[in-house]
Amino acid sequence: PSKYIYTFLKEVKSTFPNCFYYPRRNYTLQEICKYAPSKGYTDIMVWRENQKEINQLILIHLPKGPTAYFKVTTPKLNHEIHHHGNVTDHYPELILNNFNTIVGRRIARFFAALVPQQPEFKGRRVMTFHNQRDFIFFRHHRYMFDENSKGKVNAHLQEIGPRFTLKLEKIQHGTFDNNFGELEWAAKADMYQSRK
Repeated sequence: PSKYIYTFLKEVKSTFPNCFYYPRRNYTLQEICKYAPSKGYTDIMVWRENQKEINQLILIHLPKGPTAYFKVTTPKLNHEIHHHGNVTDHYPELILNNFNTIVGRRIARFFAALVPQQPEFKGRRVMTFHNQRDFIFFRHHRYMFDENSKGKVNAHLQEIGPRFTLKLEKIQHGTFDNNFGELEWAAKADMYQSRK
């Protein structure tokens, strides 16, 4: 693994509450999926890279699945974002925008399971998953309110890293199984049309 993915994983770990990083070593994902629920873990995120570029996310819901495969594009670290802020360890609010289809609602539940359902509003931290034309944009912000001299309240947003875009490739029943896993949904080759 490159230095870039370690830095990216450090930021992902600070973004999602109760998130821990463990190197995989010689264990297969099937072995990890059997072991992790006994230690109280509810989800596994596997980030993959190719030629020093992060290109895939595998999201496994424990103990019995399902498993979602995403293509990852345009990852940006915190320091690469103009006027970035620093993350706090408050539980964030979660915004799931435009997940209206059956598959969309299923994926929205995936993301909702990654965040505790008790946001701490005093931390003013918001995680947004925005679905647009089958691309899922992840953004992470802090918001602030201030009152001007006329008594009008203004809201300000400050982005916190990381930032990335996901595209769903397939959903599989059960936990990770590349050989015999039953597909629930898979993207077709002509499904994602070019914007041009």
